[in-house]
Amino acid sequence: MKQEEKKKLGNKISKKRKLLVYSQENPVTDTEKLKILQKKEHLTLEEWYHLWMEEYKSVTVKKGTLESYECMFQYYIGPRFGNRLLTEICGEEIQYFYNEMSRSGYSDATLALIHVLVGSMFKQAYRMGKIEKNPAEFIIVPRGTAGKEPRALSIDQQELLQQYAHRHEIEGIIVIALTTGMRIGEITGLEWKNIDLKKKEIYVSGTLKYTRTGVFFKDSPKTRSSRRIIPMLPKARQMFERIRDVQYYEKTAEKDTWKPIKGLENLIFLRRNGIPFTGQHIRQQLNHITDQINEEHPEAKIGHISPHILRHTFATRALEQGMTPKVVQEILGHSSITMTMDLYTHVLPQMRVEEIRKLEQCF
Repeated sequence: MKQEEKKKLGNKISKKRKLLVYSQENPVTDTEKLKILQKKEHLTLEEWYHLWMEEYKSVTVKKGTLESYECMFQYYIGPRFGNRLLTEICGEEIQYFYNEMSRSGYSDATLALIHVLVGSMFKQAYRMGKIEKNPAEFIIVPRGTAGKEPRALSIDQQELLQQYAHRHEIEGIIVIALTTGMRIGEITGLEWKNIDLKKKEIYVSGTLKYTRTGVFFKDSPKTRSSRRIIPMLPKARQMFERIRDVQYYEKTAEKDTWKPIKGLENLIFLRRNGIPFTGQHIRQQLNHITDQINEEHPEAKIGHISPHILRHTFATRALEQGMTPKVVQEILGHSSITMTMDLYTHVLPQMRVEEIRKLEQCF
């Protein structure tokens, strides 16, 4: 995808909005809000979006979902339609906008999320009588670019990564990702109350989020199946014990620089100053580690590694060692066995061969 084409489609709206809209940065009184709600002929899409988010979505969806909607609107939808009157936007314009994004190489996931946001926003506007017709009702979402095939590290690559990550600030995060398959937000959101070193269990009950405005917050799990218990391997237990000892030292011997965020003081994974890890920082550090590996071991062809590759690596090792897909599904927190099977088709053919050989003695 050409970067210049993306820039044309996605430019963030200036923080200095001229419109009277409701947002956390620019709150309005209930009287002013009511005036905007009562507007019809001169109601802009941006005005309606902020009121729709506050009055209809904030009371029904998770905070993390609201943050995703905000990113989609500010980066894609707002620059294109934000200043337009709600009553002027027609279906043909929205369809052309989607088609343009598809041609520019945006993914299926991005197009789907934008359509959910646009469709819900206009549907509620129609219900409330703000528009006479829902312009998004009959939109056909075009095909975007397919997501990348999940990549897993080989055993040799996995060992090389652990070797180079030794004593690095994100070593613990890498080890827990490789031994549990947890999502990166689930790992950074772990608190000491979420692990039981005696029972060797990890209780996944939430995820750590970081907003565009620089605010950390704990959110509920991604799905109902994301709330789960994961058995703790010995390597993970040893890592938790080591982190506990290091953190105790930093809290006591270096207490002058230990300044955690209120409400997040008991997170397991904290930087030396007590501040949580962001996903961006973890990805940057993974890049630094893999850059060094690629320079010193080009034959390993390790490439660049994302946190999600560590999750895929765990699942691949589990299936290679004969763990049943159903158990892998439960440990990963997938909502269905189909999702697990679709993601790991590269591992399953050999498993099928090995399993069917068990029937040889019957014939």
